[in-house]
Amino acid sequence: MPAPPPARTCRLAEQSLAASIGDEYARSRVFTRLVLAAAVLGQGEVEEASHIGEPAVPLVRATSSARCAGYLDDFAKQVLPHRDQPGAARFLRHARTVVVTGQ
Repeated sequence: MPAPPPARTCRLAEQSLAASIGDEYARSRVFTRLVLAAAVLGQGEVEEASHIGEPAVPLVRATSSARCAGYLDDFAKQVLPHRDQPGAARFLRHARTVVVTGQ
């Protein structure tokens, strides 16, 4: 099954973030935030995607989840080609405190 288009992914991720309130959903919010950030990046919005992904960095650190760190690493690798843009560079600096993306 092909992946849904970025606009639909954004809509679904935003709905999921709105519904996942409470500490028991911390990992889910990390996954969903990074899926949303990747979908926004897929629409060519590097600065917005970086802005959406940045709050996930301390959440990944707080969850101590290898799976969350993997999602962050995957997103950071997607942002890496855009490291010359200010938001992307800022995101990558923060992400580097949690994961190594081969920068």
